[in-house]
Amino acid sequence: MQYADDFTQVIITKFHSTITQPQRDQHKINVEEEIIKQNRFEKEWKIKTNIAKFAIINIGFYKAPTIVINNTPIPYTNDTKLLGLHITRHNFYVKQVESNTNRARAELKKLNRFRLLKTKLKVRLYKALILPLLTYPIIPLNIISDTQLKKLQVIQNQAVRWISNERWPIICPIELRQQELKIEPMRQRIARLAEGAWTQIAEENSHFHQENSLIDMINPHPWYPSSLARALI
Repeated sequence: MQYADDFTQVIITKFHSTITQPQRDQHKINVEEEIIKQNRFEKEWKIKTNIAKFAIINIGFYKAPTIVINNTPIPYTNDTKLLGLHITRHNFYVKQVESNTNRARAELKKLNRFRLLKTKLKVRLYKALILPLLTYPIIPLNIISDTQLKKLQVIQNQAVRWISNERWPIICPIELRQQELKIEPMRQRIARLAEGAWTQIAEENSHFHQENSLIDMINPHPWYPSSLARALI
């Protein structure tokens, strides 16, 4: 994936339940070959890699093979950031959800001064200023755990109470309030938007999508379920 001068590579090596040394060696070759391709591309277009931002994060390995480029070992990292997306080796998008909820909570706090606005206007403010913060980026969020999903829903619940001008004690169930305001529960919204995004990607029929759709993961990793598979459920 390339955006402006950012370049991201996803390298997949298929394994059975037991990872053998030959498979580790093959994975090492796959990673090094892709990095070399990137270096060639950069030389052709007169781009220089920012080593300070260069990162390799391994997914699925407890002990990954050492990657050597130009006789220099490249260390692995346990977390990294890509275009605002936080990725960690364990519990992949915990940091992303934390960032989303913190930003959304801060913006919602700013909207408290508009609590006397009409309900329709408050719904528009929520959908324009808060909801995009909670649901970015949509495809990765489609694989988050129920625990992380609840954290996003908590912020939406607070927004719904603000829109409805409700104070404690709360009498009306939050599900009913969401229906009245035509605000989707977070789980449904993320799944629907992810499905739409995957459908658009498929319609573009890109070479990248064709190659990835042919990858048969023998044992999908439990930490990293398929966003596409979830979108098609």
